Formats: sequence, structure tokens, C-alpha cells
Amino acid sequence: MKTKKPGSVVAVMLVVPLLVGFVKPFEVNLGDLPKVDRWATGDKATRLKKTKGPHDPLMKMGLSRSIEDWQGCIKFAKQVSTKSPVKDWAVLFELECAKQLSLNTIASKGKIEGMSPAFALKETIALGEKYISEWKDFPTGKKISQDLIDANILLCQWLDGHSQWKDLRIQVQKVLKMEESLTRAQKSQAYFFAGNLLVAERQWSNAFLQFQRAQEFNPSPEIESRLKAILPMLSSALRQQIELQMNTAKSSQEPPPVLLPSADEKEQFDQAQGYLARNDITGALASLSKLIKSFPLGVKSKWAQDKMFEMLVQEIEKSNGPNGESVGKKRIQGLMLDFDAERQVEWGKSLFDLQYYAAAAPILNKAADQSSGVAQAARAYFMAGRAYQLSQNYPQAKTLYRTLVKNYPMAPEVVDGAIQWALININENDASEAISHLEMARARKITSQQDLISLFWLYQSYKLKKAELEAAKTSAELVKKYPLTYYGLIASQEVNKGLVPYEKRSPETVRVNFSDREMLALTRAKILLSSGLLDSANEELLIFSTRNLSPAEGRYLAGFYAQSLHYSKAFSLLNSDIEDLPEKRTEFVIKQLFPKEFWEYVTDDSKRSNLDPLLLLSVMKQESAFDFEAVSRSGAVGLLQMIPPTADDVKKELNSKAEMPRELFDPGTNIRYCAYYLASLIKKFNGSIPVALAAYNAGPKRITMFMNSHGPLTDTWVDELPWSEPSFYVKSILKNYIVYRMLYAGLTQLPSPPWTNSPLSSSGH
Repeated sequence: MKTKKPGSVVAVMLVVPLLVGFVKPFEVNLGDLPKVDRWATGDKATRLKKTKGPHDPLMKMGLSRSIEDWQGCIKFAKQVSTKSPVKDWAVLFELECAKQLSLNTIASKGKIEGMSPAFALKETIALGEKYISEWKDFPTGKKISQDLIDANILLCQWLDGHSQWKDLRIQVQKVLKMEESLTRAQKSQAYFFAGNLLVAERQWSNAFLQFQRAQEFNPSPEIESRLKAILPMLSSALRQQIELQMNTAKSSQEPPPVLLPSADEKEQFDQAQGYLARNDITGALASLSKLIKSFPLGVKSKWAQDKMFEMLVQEIEKSNGPNGESVGKKRIQGLMLDFDAERQVEWGKSLFDLQYYAAAAPILNKAADQSSGVAQAARAYFMAGRAYQLSQNYPQAKTLYRTLVKNYPMAPEVVDGAIQWALININENDASEAISHLEMARARKITSQQDLISLFWLYQSYKLKKAELEAAKTSAELVKKYPLTYYGLIASQEVNKGLVPYEKRSPETVRVNFSDREMLALTRAKILLSSGLLDSANEELLIFSTRNLSPAEGRYLAGFYAQSLHYSKAFSLLNSDIEDLPEKRTEFVIKQLFPKEFWEYVTDDSKRSNLDPLLLLSVMKQESAFDFEAVSRSGAVGLLQMIPPTADDVKKELNSKAEMPRELFDPGTNIRYCAYYLASLIKKFNGSIPVALAAYNAGPKRITMFMNSHGPLTDTWVDELPWSEPSFYVKSILKNYIVYRMLYAGLTQLPSPPWTNSPLSSSGH
């Protein structure tokens, strides 16, 4: 593969002052958004064939890299002009693709268009090293430096595998000169290659030393085998010294001795196991109980505790669910009530988490009554109250909330306890009691979510009491503090006799202050966006994360983040602005917060699933903020955050051949699967969008269990959910849905009451 000699990078990139401190004022129109190409969300191979334009090589480079056409990526990266302000990005991509190509070629023992991987790597390394000092202050600088290290180590690997010892010596020395920049794994690799070189030269003791260093930085079986193979080659005295060191190190790494039960505990443990083996439940329970009480800190105490819990769960499941009764269930619960508070809290919390609320309640109640510590007692009273509430034992729940509030007024659980107490009062039509308990909650230090929830239900309680003056005052406060929330929108409609459309106003021109370096970053970001290199554009914008932005600067930059599909940052900048400045809530700004991204996919799949496409957008905004590469901590993937097991189920139902979970990152596949799944949940829960959304987040099994224990759902159900995330999730998506319908479907009225099966299906336009 013949390549042109790279020319020097011209002044357009290098002579611009890099000092961030030199700031100039500019006037910009917020509607002048940078042009963007979204090839990353479509069929990349087809787009690669059709790509034309001023940034043709740059875009083709990115497209080739995305479909793992490493040779194409290298080819197009070399075509990017040395005069381009983003030539460093081309060099970075060339390095990355050269590494991947070399790895593949080394693995297959092949060549790259007749050229050895070593030559290709050397050529790319030379290009990176030529300009790295000039790019050190750019976002690519550190990445190119790291890729240069990787490429140099990869070259060592090739030279080592082909026994080119002379070149390997030079290359290893070069890598070890970078030692301060190497990771532990990279240091290990470098010393490993040095060891192989010294073995080839029959320098056994020096080779052993290099392999020892490699093992210290990153132990591996391969290094261990090298050390064992060389050991016999060493002198007798050196070998004895090393073996002594190895034996000493081995003995110091031996695990601590396993704790064994005493003879008496072992006898009791064996007896319990015997009863269990014979399925003698009465004998087993007595023996397990004795084992825990006789040896509360014993080795087998936790085992006995867990075994009793396991037996209770089995009895609950045999007695037709958590609200059923059986002799075995009562017997085990009775035994558990005779233990210490700490153990009862563990049992009660585990039952609560399994949604066995009726079984958890008396155990947690007893734990609370006998707890000596304030924190444990308050927590146990709150959980016991919730367990009784969720199993519809409202009198007992109110008793425990009363005890919590009276005896532990400073406990953090008091706020949530008072709110839940008020929700029971509302469902009993006792507005005065509800108001009293909500005001009690609001008199304490509360979070913003507690403030929003308590304020909304205080407003509803005043309405229930027909206290019009107080209701009007509370609703005004709710609308002012929380305008873009589900509860704030409900209050706004009732105050204004309808949803107030956002003002249609042309995008404003604002004054911003950016340094030369920041303006250069924006110029580079615009080029990258127009070439479809969204992630690279985002990295250019990182320069703005190191200082405080004015509201005008934040609104301007939000457009860049939105164009690069980095909506989480765009939303953050816009939300912080409009919360404090109501006059900024224009239709233009609200549409930036509620964009119609991936609209073609959404409309196609909503038709197949008989869903409102705006509902799918509402879920997408909440789930991933339109990031098609998003992965959650629980492993949920893509735009609508589907977990792989659910995707496998949908794949079977759709008779799809999509490769899971990889294709969940594809916007079309993700939207198709998730639209189908959401539609099935709405059907499963009798057309209720709110309940289906809760099931989408928490899982249909958990929501079904909640509904079975809770009984008929009332207006308060979403704030009675035993998990905070699904409660927040449902309200956030319904808020999104309302605003999307206001912006794009002319929604002017919400149905009443707020919680209905399909909250927007009967709304007026």
C-alpha cells in the first residue's frame, strides 16, 4: 500500500492562540444550529457508498470505522487534508484502525495488501509521533498518546512472534522509555517481550528478572510458565534463593483458616439437617430455632436464619400467595417473633422486598417495638407501616405512622411516613387529617421530590375539603415551583382552565463571551458534526465543562449538544435556565427540550404496534435522553432501554433474526422491539398507560403483585408504590407525553381525574 508523505499542518490549526483566558464577545442567534449528519443512526454500509461532499474523506473514514472496515478507515484518514482543522482526529482514527487491522492480521497470520502489519504500524506510528507535540492541548492529544503506546506494544508483539530480535530490542527499549505513561498491564507486556528477547539470547538470569517484573505488574499463567521453564537454567545458588523467595511468598498468600463450629454447635446443626432431610418440619423448626438462640454468633447461625426464612417463603407460596394463611406460615412467623430485633429486621426487609407485605408487617412491627437504637426503631416502624398499608390494613398502618411521628420526630423516615399517612387519609376522604399530616411533613427538611409530592397532595386535599382559597394558593405555588412536572401541569390546567400553549417567538439573539481556543473548539465541532462524527464533536465541547457558563452561553451550546445527540447535557443546560426564567419558556426552547428525534423509526413502529408515536418519544426521552448507545447499570440497552432477556422473548414473538444484544444498539431494532413490548403491557393491564409504564420500569410481575396486594387502584397509587424509581418514572413520562401532545398535537385539555386508564386518549384539541 503506497502512501503519500504527510505534509505539515498549517497555521489554521496550529498558530491560533490556545490561551483560554483571552475572551471576546460575540452575538449569536440561538436558531443558527450547526449542520449535522446522522449517519450513525442509519444503514452505514449503504451510506458509505453514497457519501459525497466537502468533508467526504472525513465522513467516509468514520463510516468505514463504524462498520469495521479498517483498511477503508486508514485509506480515508490519509485523504483528510493536512490543512484541515481536524487533521488530528484523522490521525487518531488512523491509529485506532491500524491497531485493529494489525491485531486481526496478526491473529490470522496474514498480510495487509501484501504489506506486513509491522510496516503498517511503523508508518502510522511515525505520523502520530510527528505531530503529537502540536496536538497535546487538543482533545485528541491524550488519546493519540495512548494509541501510540498501544501501537508500539502491538509492534513488539509482531516482532516477538516473528523472532525479529534486533528490531524487538530497539522497540522494547522505546516502549520502556515511556514507562511513566504505561498502565500496569502495558508494563507487564513490555517486560514480557524483554524476557522473550533475553531467552533468545540465552541470558537466563536477566530473562528471569524481566519475567518476574512482568508478573509483578500483571500476573498471568503464561508468565508463570515462562518462569518455571527458565528456573532449571539458572545457577544452583540462584535457583535455591529464588525457590526460597517463591515459597515464602506462597505461604504469605495462603487464605485464612476456615472457621469451624464448636462440637455442640455442630451437633445441633447436624440434628437440624437430619430433620430437614426427613422433611420433619416441626422438628426442623425447633432445631433451627434452638441453633440460632444457643449460638447467636456461631458459624451456622446465619445458615439457620436463612433456612427459616426459606421455609417461610415456601409456606407463603403454598398458601396461595402473600395474603393467604396456613398453619405452617403462622408457626414460622410465631417463631420469628421470638427473636432479636436485628434478625427480625433482616427477615422483615427481605419479605418486604419480595412483596410479601402481610407476612413482613408483624415481624417488622415486633422489631420496631423491641429495638433499642433510635435509627433502627424509626426505620422498622416506617417499613412496618408501609407493609400494613400495602396489604390494606390501614388502621394498623396509621397506628404505626402515628408512633413514628410522635416518638421519633427527628428521624428522616418521618417525612415519608407523614406523606403516606396523608395518602391513606385522602383515600378515606378525610381531607382535614390529610392536610394536617402533609403540613407536618412540609414543616421538616425535605427533598425536592418530597416537596413536589406533598405540595400536590396538599392541593388535592384542599380541593377535597372545598377550601378554595387555600387550594388556589397551593396550586399557584405548585405551578411556580414545578412548571414542567406532571403535577405542575395538572395544577396549571386547573388554574388556567386549560393547558396554556407555549409562546411562539423567533429564536433570540444573545451575547456570548468565548475565548479564541473555545471558538476554535466550536469550529472543529461544526466540522465533525457535519461529517457525522458525533462523539468526536462532543469531546471538542468538553472545553466548556471547565468553567461556569452564562445562561445565554448555555442556551447556545445546548444546540451543539442536541445536534450531537448528547441530549442529557443539552437538557441540563436548558432546564437550569428555564426553571428560573419563565419568560424563556418559549415554544422554540420547549421543542429543544422535547425533540422529535428518530421520528421515522418511531412513526413506522408505532403504526405496527398501534401506539401513539408521541408516547414512544416520551418514553425514549426518559429512558436514554435519545442516546442510542446507552447502557444502564442493570444492562438495559439502547434508546428505549430494553434488557437482553426481555429482548430474547420479544425476538421469539416477532420471529426476528436480529442478533441480540448487539442489535439493540440499532435505533430501528430497539424501537421496534420496545414498541411491541410496551403495547403488550398496555394490553395486559387493560389499556392503562400509567400502569403499563410502571411495569415497563419495574417489571410486570412486580406491578401485578403490587396491584394484588394493594387492591383497586385509586388516584394516589403511583405515590404508594414501594419503589421510588418507578413512581418518579411514571410521572416523568406522563409529563413528557402531555408536553409532546401540546407541542405537536394541539393538546389543550387533560382528562380528569389525573389517573385514568389512558390519560390522554379522551383529551380535547
